[in-house]
Amino acid sequence: MSVKIKGLTNLKNVIIKSLAGGSVVPPVDPGTDWYSVDTYTGTSMSTEWRSSCWSPLLNKFLIIGYSNIDNIIPLCAVSSDGFNWDIAQMPPSDSTFWYDVCWSPTQNQFLAVGSKSYAVSTNGLDWTAFPITIDNVVTNTASMQAVTYSEDLAKYFAVGYDDTNGKNILSSLNGNTWHWEGGAKYVDFRSVMWDSNKGLMVAGGDNFAGGIVPGDGTVAIFTSVDGTFWEAKSSAGFAVNECSAVFTNLVAVGNTDTQTTPMNVLVSTDGMIWD
Repeated sequence: MSVKIKGLTNLKNVIIKSLAGGSVVPPVDPGTDWYSVDTYTGTSMSTEWRSSCWSPLLNKFLIIGYSNIDNIIPLCAVSSDGFNWDIAQMPPSDSTFWYDVCWSPTQNQFLAVGSKSYAVSTNGLDWTAFPITIDNVVTNTASMQAVTYSEDLAKYFAVGYDDTNGKNILSSLNGNTWHWEGGAKYVDFRSVMWDSNKGLMVAGGDNFAGGIVPGDGTVAIFTSVDGTFWEAKSSAGFAVNECSAVFTNLVAVGNTDTQTTPMNVLVSTDGMIWD
């Protein structure tokens, strides 16, 4: 069995490092001691878990990903303790699998995004998928790759890539109807998060201005206090794959070449200055 974790963060406010060839890793002491837990036993299935979140209402972790032995099969798994997991198959998205997932305490549901579609679930195992409609029109340009929910703004925010219109930031009050919130052309957003302590949203990705192919290694970190007006904040030579709030800091992680280079980290105390 081979299980890889990508962008698995904020399990009960603990940031979890990306692992190659590992499996689900629940914390024992916050961020210090880790144990590898097989989500599959007795199988040769190769699985990549891409995203996670926590539901206080259900008292459960949720992870989403896919298996890729013969055909790509989108998967999800839920656990109340991080050690024992119930696994189910998700419906396919238009991109075959789902990129990111969040929990809304207002809507009392999980929401996953997968390029031009989204899926919702109230228990983490049973899902219904829909095409993303922007102002009641099905999108054919934007590709959504990350999602978060802000209790302060009472909205979902999804980010991704749109080299046609540069409209790659969306919002939704209920997870059903989506609206443009703007964005940046040639920015491939891969992560978005809301820090309620700072009243700030952070989106990170890869900025390949001028239409240069993705992966040129120019970081893109944008911040917003309301999800509508965004400011570019940092350019440090690598693509941001994940943003997270860790204690009193904001942390962005990524790399210049996902296959060969080590992870890079940027830290900010206020979201304005990143080092």
